[in-house]
Amino acid sequence: MKKLFLAMLMASTVFSFNSCEEEDEEATKEASSTYAETHNFNGNVAGVNIHAEEIITTTWKDFDLSGYNSEFLSNLSEEEFEELKAENTVEYTWTYSNPVQGTMVYMYNYDDWDKYGEEIGRDMYVERVSTDAEGIAHFEFGDDYFEENLLRDYVFVVYDDEKNASKPATISIESGKLGEATVYTTGEKASGVKFSKFVKTYKILPVAQEAQVTVPWWSGNNKASAAFSIDIPENTVSWYCQFTCNAATEKSGLSIATDIASLIPDKRVAATASIIEKLTTPDGTEAFDFYVMDESNYYKWVNGYSYEKLRVHERVKSGIFQEYINIEPGKYYIVCHNPNYSKVYVNYDFAIQVYEE
Repeated sequence: MKKLFLAMLMASTVFSFNSCEEEDEEATKEASSTYAETHNFNGNVAGVNIHAEEIITTTWKDFDLSGYNSEFLSNLSEEEFEELKAENTVEYTWTYSNPVQGTMVYMYNYDDWDKYGEEIGRDMYVERVSTDAEGIAHFEFGDDYFEENLLRDYVFVVYDDEKNASKPATISIESGKLGEATVYTTGEKASGVKFSKFVKTYKILPVAQEAQVTVPWWSGNNKASAAFSIDIPENTVSWYCQFTCNAATEKSGLSIATDIASLIPDKRVAATASIIEKLTTPDGTEAFDFYVMDESNYYKWVNGYSYEKLRVHERVKSGIFQEYINIEPGKYYIVCHNPNYSKVYVNYDFAIQVYEE
């Protein structure tokens, strides 16, 4: 936790509000340093993520003359055309939220905030953290925090350029939980709080162990292709496919789920690219192409309609391919295309990494 306070102090120097607050800043640093020294936090057993956002509203005007034919419009005078256009003009409003990076999020005891409200002195904060590039301030709490039976209810706010506090987000810190809320620099009410597990655990699920598909050689249209599907469950973090392509039907002994699991003995550790790079795949003798499609585009492809591919891999003989982006639950299709003049046999094995509830 001391490291956290040191990081916050460094952040406060970079993201100070303005030069006229130097005296406030010194008092704040002193208070923060004292707090860190008297509470020797160890470990990370709870957390809070505060999203700082601003609400932006834009308006624009548009007109629709589609109900008038071109001959009619061409016969109008410039004045008549402008009048008609004004009659068919509609004003639109678009409201959206935008993350605010590099702003300080202050954490106060609920009792102090209840007593002083927005007039609370900023040197009374318990902690403060600057938001990252995604507009999120990450607060973490260690074992000692709970052992010492400190207050658990806290208020989180940001300040605007006029030093006015935002509407507060009130969170009760829970061991083993990550609390999340959004506060707005533009004065809107803070969002409701939601909780999830602070420390996630992961498991590797086998999907299609040592399966094989035969891909015929080209004879027009889609005849040089074969496809198979996989189902991506809820809570998927990533999925991995391992391939070899050969002219013979022999299986290749692929077992990617077992291989990944053997490299990650700790369930708290997620699979990463560096871990997957340690795996080896038997060599293939033939090359093939494969495409990843969602269910909608797959059926468009089957029926000869225009479709989109989520991923394209060409001239593949063997290897492991990782997917971190297209992990929404649902059915996905792998379409294998054979560019050779004889049929090939694609051996494949899939593994899915999920986090446990």
